[in-house]
Amino acid sequence: MTSPTTAAVADLRDLPGEQDLVLAGRPLRSGVVLAETSRFADDVWRLEPAVLQRHVRSLALTFATVPQRYRLHAKQLCYAMLAGPLPAGEKRQSPVGIRGMLNDLRRFLRWLDARTPGPGQPPQPALTELTMQDLVDYNRHLLSLNNFGTRENARRAVRLLWRYRRGLTDPLTIDPQHIDSWVRQRRPLENATNRIPEPVLRSLFTWALRSRCSRVRRLSVSAWSCAESVRPPGLPITYPHVRCGEFIWGVVHQRVATMSLRTPRCFLTRLLS
Repeated sequence: MTSPTTAAVADLRDLPGEQDLVLAGRPLRSGVVLAETSRFADDVWRLEPAVLQRHVRSLALTFATVPQRYRLHAKQLCYAMLAGPLPAGEKRQSPVGIRGMLNDLRRFLRWLDARTPGPGQPPQPALTELTMQDLVDYNRHLLSLNNFGTRENARRAVRLLWRYRRGLTDPLTIDPQHIDSWVRQRRPLENATNRIPEPVLRSLFTWALRSRCSRVRRLSVSAWSCAESVRPPGLPITYPHVRCGEFIWGVVHQRVATMSLRTPRCFLTRLLS
C-alpha cells in the first residue's frame, strides 16, 4: 500500500445551515418558487423541481433509511453535490445521479453502522477515525456483489467522502485511491467461458439455416401470389421484375424475410406501376 493522504479539518465556511435551500443555484421548473423547495433540515428532499424533463414526476432523497449515526454525513455530502462549493475538477451532478449515489453511500454507512468492531475499536466509528484497513475490509465486503458496475459505484460513493471533505464535519482523512486493492479493477472478459464445441455449433448452424430457408420459402410463395394478383393483364409471366427466380432471390431473400406479408404487395404495386 502507498502512504495515505491526510485531510485538513473541514472548512466551516462550506457547511450548510439547517434552513439552507438544497436546490439553491439550480434551474427550476416553470412555476416553482425556490423558497417553497426542500431545506437542509428536512428528512426528505424533493428533487423533481430541479429536473427539467417533464417525464420525471417523482424524485427524492430520503435520509430516514440512513443510520442515525451517519445521517448528517449523508445530508452534508448530498448538499455539497447539489448546491455547495465544488472541489477542483468536479462537475455539478444531476439530481438523478445524486439519488443513485445516495443509494451506494447508504450501503457503506449501513455496513459501518452494523460492523462488529475489532479489539480496541469503538462501535460506529467516526469517518475521521477510519484507517486503511477499514477501507480494505469494506472493499473485501464489496467482492460479494456479483455485478461489476455495482461494486465500482459503491467505491466511487465512498471516495466522495474524501473529495467533498471541505463540506463535511467528519470527512474521510484517507483518499481510497491510494489503497492498492481499491483502484479500479479490470472488467472481466465478456466471453470468459469455455468455447462451445464445434460439433454443437455445426448442428445449431444447420438447424438455423434450414429454419431460415423454410421461412423464406413460405414467404416467397406468398410474395409470388402477391405478384400474380397485381400483374397487369397481358403482362407476360417472364417479365424480368416478376420472374420467380429473380423476385425470390432479388427481393425476398434480402427484404421479405424481415417484413410483414402485406409489405411485398405494396412493394410490387409500386414496382409495376
